[in-house]
Amino acid sequence: MRGEVVRKSIHLLGLTYIPLYIYLHREMLVSGLFVALCLFAFIDLLRFMGIFRYPDYVMRKYEHSDFGGHVYFISGALLATILFSKEIAMLSILFLTLGDAVSGVVKRIASPVYGLISGLIASLVSGSILIRLIGDLPLEVLISGSVIAILLDYKPVRIGKRYFNDNLTIPVISGLVMTAVMHIT
Repeated sequence: MRGEVVRKSIHLLGLTYIPLYIYLHREMLVSGLFVALCLFAFIDLLRFMGIFRYPDYVMRKYEHSDFGGHVYFISGALLATILFSKEIAMLSILFLTLGDAVSGVVKRIASPVYGLISGLIASLVSGSILIRLIGDLPLEVLISGSVIAILLDYKPVRIGKRYFNDNLTIPVISGLVMTAVMHIT
């Protein structure tokens, strides 16, 4: 449990994305995310070669032979920034950071179902506050993004034998769904 709380605390650092996107030009944020992605990917390559090591409680077992969640998180943030409107990109990262963190801790304490519900509530409440601060998106956009994000957290995307890290799928797929709903409404 200690490792999960530490991992989710680190995950919450992703909330800095929102003020960065508010105060920086999009191109500057994309450049910063790209540099961060290259840096952390390089550190993980050093880890694969045995030159560097993260503390065991920070890494999940499957991450010992794959890039860490932080590389997928930055990749997801970079893609969301490039592909989606500012509001939708910020919501998708909010769902990833807050909804996923709350869900992850609660499902370890109580049950997966309570984790699913608590993550959805955290996404909806925080998303409602955010859309009132940054713009007035339709409620359908918020609800669709929240539901998709928490379902992706609950049931990871799998194609064949390959699972896709939710740090990448949550912002990209929830952003795609919110963009589609935005165009429909």
